Amino acid sequence: MLLDATTDNLEIVLDKAVTANQLDFAVFYNEYTSTSVTPSENLGTTNNTTPVNLIPSPSAGNQRQLRWCSINNVDTGDNVVKIRFNANGSYRTVLYVYLRTGESIQYSEEMGWRVYDQLGNERTNGFNRTPATIKMPEWFGSSTAATTVDLTNTNCFCTYLGRADRIYSSVKIQYQPTILLTGTVSWAELAIYKGTPVLSSPTTMTRLGFTDTSSIWNTGATGTAGNRTTTVTTTGMNIGDDLYAVFSNSTTGTVTQLRAGLADNLASGVYQTVSNTRPSTNSSITGTVDSTTAMIWMAWEGVYQGT
Repeated sequence: MLLDATTDNLEIVLDKAVTANQLDFAVFYNEYTSTSVTPSENLGTTNNTTPVNLIPSPSAGNQRQLRWCSINNVDTGDNVVKIRFNANGSYRTVLYVYLRTGESIQYSEEMGWRVYDQLGNERTNGFNRTPATIKMPEWFGSSTAATTVDLTNTNCFCTYLGRADRIYSSVKIQYQPTILLTGTVSWAELAIYKGTPVLSSPTTMTRLGFTDTSSIWNTGATGTAGNRTTTVTTTGMNIGDDLYAVFSNSTTGTVTQLRAGLADNLASGVYQTVSNTRPSTNSSITGTVDSTTAMIWMAWEGVYQGT
């Protein structure tokens, strides 16, 4: 890898602020002039979402060649690392990788870029895989096309979506109301929460964001039932967070009815309910495992916030 212009830089930048400690790096490169070669080094740390030079730009007429590089995640949390080539403000991503605590990235001329786990073994699986863009929880299924669930007044219906493979600035949920709200609608909301699930146990969840759906699910405002796509803006998400979609409403008339699949007969906890709760006024909720109610049928897509 060669930098041959005064406007070239090799940079490192993170997707989010670290939990406790900036990642440290050690870079060794050669400085070439028309008459000499000088071994050089750059030792430093990351600066959250602000780019930091791994190799600064060379002086006019000089070149800098990367020989060896090591980047270590010494933070107490997981991070996403982007190494990019900055050619006078035109960016090219060289490497983009998820690093768990204790993992590292190394570059050598012989081996190129490699990722190593906490034990020093080369990492070849797990988060190296490219995640699907549109996701549908694989446990959803239905024996008939008529399966539905009523969003009973002031109850939250919490469906486990899976783990966040990136930090999303919003989550887009697609679902199908079969009956819309009638009467005087007090509120209707779709929210995204995060929480650590334990098999067959209640999950305590923290709200990441919510959207007012009173006009989206209302017969008077939107007319007929059918597919809906609702985007929920989220903050406070971390890579690896377990995500839940939470549906809830309150009305004097007919509540929202949604297309649904099979119930969680195993009582595994992928589907939970919370009574007498409104998402927008409750930043933290604790679910109750529901093994009888049909699970809301949906697909979801995260909008990536990375730089």
